[in-house]
Amino acid sequence: MSDKLNGPDESQLTNLLAALQKQKTFTHDICTPVSVAQGMLDLALIKLKENPGVDPAAIAKLEKSMKALERLSTLIQENREFLHKAA
Repeated sequence: MSDKLNGPDESQLTNLLAALQKQKTFTHDICTPVSVAQGMLDLALIKLKENPGVDPAAIAKLEKSMKALERLSTLIQENREFLHKAA
């Protein structure tokens, strides 16, 4: 059990390190699918913008999706940096 004067015990530290490792694994595993989705969406947007018959509202929705993926990518990077400092 933790004591405010003595700090966490060995079991708590082991659990914390395991949680950090699990978070690192999750961050690593989610990074690739997000990057692939960004790349595919970017390519689709380029191709759709070349086609004058495409509804501009549809393009706007896809651009909104791209911004959401960019935000997710930023959150992943911030989490990765935090975990790197914590390790």
